Amino acid sequence: MRKSSSKTLTVRLWLGLLTLVLASCSQTDMGPEPTQLPGLEQGKAGVYGQIISERSGQPISGILVRLAKVVRQGEDAAFVLEDAFSPGDQTDEGGYFIIVDVDPIEYVLVVGDVNNQYEIIAENSGMAKIWTTAADQILEVGEIRVDLP
Repeated sequence: MRKSSSKTLTVRLWLGLLTLVLASCSQTDMGPEPTQLPGLEQGKAGVYGQIISERSGQPISGILVRLAKVVRQGEDAAFVLEDAFSPGDQTDEGGYFIIVDVDPIEYVLVVGDVNNQYEIIAENSGMAKIWTTAADQILEVGEIRVDLP
């Protein structure tokens, strides 16, 4: 009986090891993810997401993501991207960005170099998509697909 128990234990150990190896392979195939989202200053907000190439389906690293402030007057709205003051971040090797400690207001996302090639993230209607941030929260915008080189 001991041989049978010993074989069963060995098989279970190998299955457990194989499960760990397969789990780690499937996680690395998905690309790197940020290990931890940073904390926020009290009363501030954040925006987090990933930039993906529409052409290749792969994450885009090293591309600038900026938040353009939405300004409303009555029912009309416009967005303002101030070159020196609008918050932003550059994507990491997995295409991830995180912009923290921003005012909890409405923003439009602008991806790319605004002096060269960029894309304003739009809704299906073609109008700029507006994201609303909230105090003490990080807004996850998910995968953003852009048609940039």
